[in-house]
Amino acid sequence: MTLARLARMTVIALAITALPLAAEAQELGGAISAGPILSDGDVGGGGWLELWAAFDWFRIGGMTGALVIPSSRDSHDRFATPLAISAAAVVNLGDVDLDLRLRGGIWAGSTQEVKMTVGGFVGGGGFVDFHLGGGASLGVGLEVWGFLGAGSTWAIAPTLTLTFGPPPATPSPTDVSSP
Repeated sequence: MTLARLARMTVIALAITALPLAAEAQELGGAISAGPILSDGDVGGGGWLELWAAFDWFRIGGMTGALVIPSSRDSHDRFATPLAISAAAVVNLGDVDLDLRLRGGIWAGSTQEVKMTVGGFVGGGGFVDFHLGGGASLGVGLEVWGFLGAGSTWAIAPTLTLTFGPPPATPSPTDVSSP
């Protein structure tokens, strides 16, 4: 079984598992993100979108985007469109949220060496989100991605993200009684 076939089967299995959770979700959330992408000394960029079913602090859904990493090395000159399952944990810290995301799935696209190709895609990131009001926040973060298959490589993406959806539960202040 090839890596691409295993990745496709994993994405399908996770999507089928997530469907009942999405049906029970009270609200939907998501994020629109963009930033530079640094990979093996090459610099590119991209934009990506995530949509989630939101359950208090937990989010599960999908991610897709368009990423370009130009390179003088044919095996690393890449255009990629990832399609992945996305899970996030959002913790309210008062005026800001701590947002941690994990992703797994496939990427389709091309490298100059292989032309059209498909491979596995894994990643994760951490963000600090500043509340804008109405369930929206503007965040900054850092992501790490792995492109598996043709021209396998790792990438780092400093990210600017606009997150929307239900705010996570606000921590309650400690009740201090006077003596």
